[in-house]
Amino acid sequence: MKTEEDAFWLLAVLLENVLVNDCYTDNLSGCHVEQRVFRDLLAKKCPRMVPMPLLKERTFREVFFQTTLRVWDVLFNEGAKVLFHVALAFFKVYNCILC
Repeated sequence: MKTEEDAFWLLAVLLENVLVNDCYTDNLSGCHVEQRVFRDLLAKKCPRMVPMPLLKERTFREVFFQTTLRVWDVLFNEGAKVLFHVALAFFKVYNCILC
């Protein structure tokens, strides 16, 4: 990206066309749905995981920078479902530590 305007329009595309609708509304209904879906997916794919409170978005912001760039590349190419794949992979790798 060369300009702030380019960054703005990239963010606009991400929010309007790639991520789930209603994630950025006043009641965050889309985020709540996504968190429930992920909790159910985690229970199915990693049944040994101890029950845990819903994840905060901060968890996903603290990934290493290069990994984040790769996830963004795939996110724009394949859509929001990639976020579930990344989160599941994270929990599978750290399953022994978190259980």
